[in-house]
Amino acid sequence: MSVPLVQKCCASAAAPAPAGDSESDVLLAANAKALCSEALFKRVCWHVLPILWLGYVVNIVDRTNLGYAQLQMSIDLSLSPKAFGTASGLFFVAYAITQVPCNHLMLHIGSRRILACSMVAWGFISSATSLVPGERSLYMLRFALGIAESGYYPGTLLFLTKWFTEAQSGRALAYFTTAASVGGIVASIGSGLTMTLLDGVGGVRGWRWLLATQGLPSVVLGLLLPWVLCERAEEATWLSEEEKATLVAALEAGGKRSSEPPPPLLLTLRSALSLPRTWGFVVQYMGVSCVMNGARFFLPSELKEAFPSWSPARIGAFFATVAVVKVGAAPRIARWTEGDAARRAATVRSAFLGAGAVLMAAGGGMLFERSAAASAATPAYLGCVVFADIAVQATIPLFWAMHHAAQPPADAACSIALVNAIGNLGGFIGPYVLGALHDSAAVSLATCKAGRCFAQWGPGTAAIGFFLLSTTAFRLCVPRLCTRVPCLPQGSKGVGPAAIAAAAE
Repeated sequence: MSVPLVQKCCASAAAPAPAGDSESDVLLAANAKALCSEALFKRVCWHVLPILWLGYVVNIVDRTNLGYAQLQMSIDLSLSPKAFGTASGLFFVAYAITQVPCNHLMLHIGSRRILACSMVAWGFISSATSLVPGERSLYMLRFALGIAESGYYPGTLLFLTKWFTEAQSGRALAYFTTAASVGGIVASIGSGLTMTLLDGVGGVRGWRWLLATQGLPSVVLGLLLPWVLCERAEEATWLSEEEKATLVAALEAGGKRSSEPPPPLLLTLRSALSLPRTWGFVVQYMGVSCVMNGARFFLPSELKEAFPSWSPARIGAFFATVAVVKVGAAPRIARWTEGDAARRAATVRSAFLGAGAVLMAAGGGMLFERSAAASAATPAYLGCVVFADIAVQATIPLFWAMHHAAQPPADAACSIALVNAIGNLGGFIGPYVLGALHDSAAVSLATCKAGRCFAQWGPGTAAIGFFLLSTTAFRLCVPRLCTRVPCLPQGSKGVGPAAIAAAAE
């Protein structure tokens, strides 16, 4: 018999949940966690985060530069929006395949090797994409890129749990995830300039130069990473013995660190999958991924269609400005909610629900745009899409902090990978739905009567907003289901292999 569902439902609760908001009660109710001193927290940040942060910057660049390359690639390779959306989405299908094995393998051979191999592999594949002659080869390389990148982001989230306490993890994750926005700035400015300045050099189109050059930095960082990072606090030569003892004690006090060997992959996978909260986070992250990747891959095209006179460089500058806002917002929101579980839960809930509602309103408004040129209302509709993207990305660190607080330690590696892997299928759903509805003959006939017009983006935008609202509502319902059944007590260090095996009997 598998681990009983009711036994796993509240495995992370260290104390009875107080009355109040059901989401924060169930997901975040626990004894107060130990905080490291601010000086020690900053010291760990400066030694652990920079190389990982730079890696995530180039990760985002290599993942999203296809959105800018499309401005020329779609013409050269005769790619329709639907075909481009499929190519973009195949990355996320592949991205989901190997995350769980990679994260579990990290527990046995160490994080540094997996992270370094991932970086080197995706750098070479990203550069190789510059050589694609057509649609099929683009599909193949995007699929391969998804496999290569699958170990980095979830692996880094797991690695950071070894260094930051639960109470301070939100801020650490916020600092790390600003790399996504900085990567957006680099991709926006760098991609636009590269395509503009190198177009035609050596008889090669700008988009090919773009893909060829932007894959190389990740190879260099991947070769450096094993020499820069150490696996655990006990190995850090840059910490004094007193600082090591303080940090280790704080991590153990949070109940999220265990000295037990990792359980077998199939057992920990079954354990994570039996926990309803895992599915709540998975479905929620799928909605979040739809929003982020719909904007990443199609907002440049929407801007170009609405404002035909804008050059790639100008579009890149616009995205750089938006990314600066994200970089400033995420750490401040994380610091504002630090140590306050109810405020953290309310912030995440409000951001996701608000973003979904705004996207639905923008999609409805776009249906009234009957021409390809911009009208007076077009900037407002595009502004709604940008606002939703900012709201979602600024609160993702809090989302992951909630996940870490809710899941048992023994399930952490598997649960992180599951949520990121399955949830990122939204990266396929979002671009595909947006591109397919844009190309749909029924949508074109209903909105534009003849020819192409901006209204074709409306149905897809509204659909993504509705999906985000639905997935948020689902996650909010999961804790209420858990509170209706009694929870068997769990140790502060989580469920180890012996406990899982005993429960399985």
